[in-house]
Amino acid sequence: MSGVGSIISGVGDIFAAGDYGKAASLYQEDVSLAKESTALKETAANRAIFQSMGATRTQTAGAGFKAGGTFNDILRSSAQQASQYKSQISIQGMIDENNFSAQAAAAEAQQTTQEFGAAAGIAGGGASLALGGG
Repeated sequence: MSGVGSIISGVGDIFAAGDYGKAASLYQEDVSLAKESTALKETAANRAIFQSMGATRTQTAGAGFKAGGTFNDILRSSAQQASQYKSQISIQGMIDENNFSAQAAAAEAQQTTQEFGAAAGIAGGGASLALGGG
């Protein structure tokens, strides 16, 4: 490649590096949004669980079950299901956050690669021109 071509290629790498930087920023923003989304889902789940547990207490008491025995078994089962549901929300949130973090890191690495390529292309092209190359 000619000196001028290397310089032009280096300038193109600078623009590409900027695009990877923008992508990394968007992925970092997605990490924050995933955290907020998970928190909202957990809050909604807590409310639904609270309402469900209250309804379960009312229904079992209305069916004539006294506190203890079967009544406690029903509540324990509901509490276990609620705990599993909340864990699923939390785990999925962490998976989403990790995914976006990994994508951000990959974009940042690609940005660095493009920046080094730009520097090498521009320096190499300048040196070629200085030595009389085209």
